[in-house]
Amino acid sequence: MNNDALAIIVISILFLGEYSNRAPFKTPILQNAKLKINLKVNRVGYEKYVNYEEADKGLAFSGQAEMELASFMFDPCTLIPLFQDMLLQQTNIIELIEQHGESLATSDELSVINYLTGNEYSRVWMTTVEGEFEDYPAFPFFRVELGGVVYDSSGMGMGELSLFYFWWLVRYMENVEGGKVLFVEEPESFLPPASQERLTNILAKVVAGLGITLMLATHSEHILKRIPSSRVHLILRTDEGIKSFSIVDGMASHLESLGLVSPKIGMLFLEDVGGILFAKALFNSSTEFSINSFYYHKSGSDGHVSTDLSRLAFPHKGFKFVGLYDGDCRGNKAALNKGGEYFFLPTNLAPDELMAAYFKSKPTAFLAAKLMVSEVKVSQAKAFAAGSDFHDYFHNVNRVFGWDFNRLFSVVCEMWIDEHPQELEDFLIEAKIAIFGR
Repeated sequence: MNNDALAIIVISILFLGEYSNRAPFKTPILQNAKLKINLKVNRVGYEKYVNYEEADKGLAFSGQAEMELASFMFDPCTLIPLFQDMLLQQTNIIELIEQHGESLATSDELSVINYLTGNEYSRVWMTTVEGEFEDYPAFPFFRVELGGVVYDSSGMGMGELSLFYFWWLVRYMENVEGGKVLFVEEPESFLPPASQERLTNILAKVVAGLGITLMLATHSEHILKRIPSSRVHLILRTDEGIKSFSIVDGMASHLESLGLVSPKIGMLFLEDVGGILFAKALFNSSTEFSINSFYYHKSGSDGHVSTDLSRLAFPHKGFKFVGLYDGDCRGNKAALNKGGEYFFLPTNLAPDELMAAYFKSKPTAFLAAKLMVSEVKVSQAKAFAAGSDFHDYFHNVNRVFGWDFNRLFSVVCEMWIDEHPQELEDFLIEAKIAIFGR
């Protein structure tokens, strides 16, 4: 079992209650584990300290307190095969449907179903069966008409049935009052990319509309790319056990750790290599962008940035061409505006001038610790580069360090950004306005 799947299942078990759509798991998931859970739902905090007892005692927990919180779980990879097998084994399904009654989906509901599944059902009937099966406090049964053919849940494909189950679960949650938390485990199971994106859209709408707290585990690029990185955590097995790590360095980090491709937002035109390295460091400190959100083009000067931008200023659907000028161009906006969107690197200085001044201002011991070199070497480098033009400063420092320009300049940019959070925030605001218009 994957680390994220294990985590989401174990946490969801702790919150199963009267209105949940699933019963507690009978098979022990962990043995002799201690868990500390902090969860906030609608700004109300819930805290659990749980000792997971011996495996032969099943799912017994100590320290579990009553909460006014309804939890629900959608785990199609586990649920749908079991669910379909259960339906196929029933000999009295017609009697159950007659007992609990069918309801016909309204035109609005049918529109949602058709969007979610990518099909064109003419009619959908649904039955909610409650109190009949130990493992399923409530479960749905569907009949559909598609292209003049009528069939039911037992004849659906697993992806189709998982989407219908999700639609039913949304309606089921709407009828439960109070705080709600929805645990979703790998919703991409059985679904092609287009269906994954539609499911994510409906999920976002439901979470916002019903005020539901969502915990979602996924490996899907098509789902991850639609979630802000500030809301994403990596769940990894470490020497100290399974731990959760917040994503702090941009959207691409968690996509690429899964071997997935980060989507490109557009191309940025910059003056030189220093500007590109500074921009990458800034985006690497963002929760909405990453280094790999863009292609970078070295135009050569501010005038060449404007020329390149004017050539590609016409709209391109889904892809942006944006100018990113050095900070010392801020006072010359009128001359730069030759068409297209643009914004500026932080401060009113060129990046190499800004970083040279920063490097000179820092104590030798501080730089030695940050760069992991000896204080003697830092002192030698400062002395050797003293009096250099800022364009040449780091090239001369590197003659002592033995590093290449990109390595040293990138590290110094990261150091500067760590000490200037307001400038980083201002830059990212400008970037969002230039790139997204907001």
